[in-house]
Amino acid sequence: MSADIDPETAELFARRWQGLTTAEEEGRLEVWLSGAPERRDLARLLHEAWRIAGSTVIEGDSSAFQARMRGAITALRAREDRPRVFFPGSGSRRWPIVLAAMVVLAIGAGYLTWAARSRSEETLATTEAPAREYRTRTGERLSFALSDGTRIVLAPASRLLVRRGPSDRAREVSLEGEAFFDVRHDANRPFVVRTTTTMTEDLGTVFVVREYPGDTIARVIVKEGRVALRAAADGPAGLRAELEAGQLGEIAHGTTLRHADRVDVDRFFAWAEGRLVFEDTPLRDALPQLARWYGLEFRLADSSLGDWPLTATFHSEPSRQVVQMLSASLGLRAEWRDHVVVLARSSRRP
Repeated sequence: MSADIDPETAELFARRWQGLTTAEEEGRLEVWLSGAPERRDLARLLHEAWRIAGSTVIEGDSSAFQARMRGAITALRAREDRPRVFFPGSGSRRWPIVLAAMVVLAIGAGYLTWAARSRSEETLATTEAPAREYRTRTGERLSFALSDGTRIVLAPASRLLVRRGPSDRAREVSLEGEAFFDVRHDANRPFVVRTTTTMTEDLGTVFVVREYPGDTIARVIVKEGRVALRAAADGPAGLRAELEAGQLGEIAHGTTLRHADRVDVDRFFAWAEGRLVFEDTPLRDALPQLARWYGLEFRLADSSLGDWPLTATFHSEPSRQVVQMLSASLGLRAEWRDHVVVLARSSRRP
């Protein structure tokens, strides 16, 4: 694949990943993508190098950004030189990604300085306005810190609204999707995460909250400290539990609370480091997450395939390689229809 992408187009992609593109700019990008079949794969590789560099929030210091990009290139080289652990036949994509990363480096300090003015610094204060919104697209993660020192990583296809409470005595965020929280605890200023069906209050902790639109289950996993999980204000009274490190809590349909002890916490937190980990996960539950990360739409030719368990780890592989790994591990046949992947039974299953 050729790394034939001009700096102006690369800058537009960087603006897209920051959520800064206008409708006219989006149209220009779609025209460029439709110009040649290989361009969509090139754009994915370009995004991957940019994402591995941890640059979803761009700083004004271009040298720091470029240093992270060089680190991403080194990491990609090292990873591509290691054998695959979970699936055979992964192939090599080392040089296309490195070339794409070098294109991002060529964007230069001019755009980085401009983006810093538009997006602010990595440490973001909530005092600038009563509310502030953070949003990620498919395949993006956003890492930032609040003015109180709380660190947040927003998962792909997610939205977070940060509010200030009355007299700044409370800290409250509203979440659609999934997010990692490392909260700077303050007993006098509680930190509360609201979703459609739940309220999660920090009691000094590191935790993940997940509830995407349409989900019937809201999930909270605690890595350090404790949280108080309860139903939203319009939910059943008394639906409340305190979760400690190593525990998982779920509220199903907004009415039923259940929790589990000694869960594999690392598996639920791996996405914040760029890894998707599935362990005996029903395919119907794994596919929506893969779709959000890789910008694909998955369909099952047979609904019973949704019960098949998936055990796999994905770490920034290109979408076509992910589908190849997925179908090979389950003995399925994958049929591509543009960005839609139909999974069907093959003649044999491992």
